[in-house]
Amino acid sequence: MGLLLASRKPQISGVVGTAPSSVVWQGIPKTFWPPRSSWSLGGQPVPFVPYDSSKGFSLNDIFGLYKQSLSQKEPVQKASIEVEKINGPILLLSGVQDTLWPSAEMGDMICQRLKEKEFKYRYEHVKYPDAGHTLNEYYMLGGNYDGNKQARLESTKKIAEFLKVIEAE
Repeated sequence: MGLLLASRKPQISGVVGTAPSSVVWQGIPKTFWPPRSSWSLGGQPVPFVPYDSSKGFSLNDIFGLYKQSLSQKEPVQKASIEVEKINGPILLLSGVQDTLWPSAEMGDMICQRLKEKEFKYRYEHVKYPDAGHTLNEYYMLGGNYDGNKQARLESTKKIAEFLKVIEAE
């Protein structure tokens, strides 16, 4: 949500995205039909990627649902967050073993978009190989205890350094 908000509000001068998403997703409502956006702007739904369960769906494989849904070219293109409109630097933090959604892949997609759009601010994507979605050992969604603990400690320092730089600019 931070990336989406920062892409639409020029007064935001930088953003940290933890377990980032490169797109707006379908909301998770009480009923799945009709699909609805997670977010709205001025009362209108923001374009979103609908869940693609065409190859089946299991509550034990939420990651697979998100991964499959990212293969929908047109919805992904329409729902991509316009991160190049962010008015300041970007720090992305991902756990490579995220079991909720492919945050490391989506972080890479964000960086690719920033590169293609010749983003004028600095950006960094830090990927923690043994961490999951939460980047902490207290509530793990993937990764292992030590990897998540290390990610929590290191990412806390990274965020503090990032915010000091933004404040100084």
